Amino acid sequence: MTTPSLPTLTVIIPCYNAADHIPAALQMLRRQTHTPEQIIIVDDGSTDGSPDLLRGEPDITLIECKENGGAAVARNFGLQQATGDYIHFLDIDDRINSRFYEEMLRAITETGAETACCGMIHQAAPSKTQIFGRREVVSDPIDRLRVTWVGKWGYAVRYLFPLRLIEDHNLTFEPGRLMEDLPFSFAALWFTRSIVTVPGAEYLYVRSEGSSMQTRSKEAHLRRRRDRKHARDRILTIAGEQGIDRIPGVTSDRLPYLLHKIRQRLLAPHQDCLTEEL
Repeated sequence: MTTPSLPTLTVIIPCYNAADHIPAALQMLRRQTHTPEQIIIVDDGSTDGSPDLLRGEPDITLIECKENGGAAVARNFGLQQATGDYIHFLDIDDRINSRFYEEMLRAITETGAETACCGMIHQAAPSKTQIFGRREVVSDPIDRLRVTWVGKWGYAVRYLFPLRLIEDHNLTFEPGRLMEDLPFSFAALWFTRSIVTVPGAEYLYVRSEGSSMQTRSKEAHLRRRRDRKHARDRILTIAGEQGIDRIPGVTSDRLPYLLHKIRQRLLAPHQDCLTEEL
């Protein structure tokens, strides 16, 4: 169901050899209490028949790429076709609760905040789980970086970003890199006027075997280490260009960040109930 009083929303979903995940993803989107006005799925050169499962779906805009270019390329293609007031980047194997989009858009509408941030349950790394207990609007630039720890956790899937913000600052994802959303999210949260934290909107970040972030080969390990350093260097460059003197969790507030991770690791066994619907 679409609620007319809320801003319009475009959801952008990269898809690569995800045939096993497509039915569940479509069902999840269709049981949302607020239906996104535009759902763009970018098939990134799949070889497992994924596009066959998506062609003809009446509520899906399918973009088919001939070659596999990676999530950054797929997201950039999606942005070129986006028409919604807000953008959500969703990974096809992850999960959101059924009130996710309604809660996020209502928080923006009712508080006047420019960007919304959801809670995230990190399946592979419980210390990176973050659940918000209350709705809070954060306007101070450094506080925005601190409340989200975006300098350490760049997951673009946590946010509803205004399309206008992305276009005004020419924000794109860098192709060919892992952790490509860290510089994107860092820049977006710096440029936004304010963010609102949204209890009741939860994102389950699923650990998928065989993904580029889970592969255990020496080559994959070296690539992750190289791209992690590259992402950190990029946010330090952005910080220098924008005159940002502190990046919480990176160049400041390291002890609070460490304590947060320890607390989340201790809470992890008690957070299983949060994933029942996800």
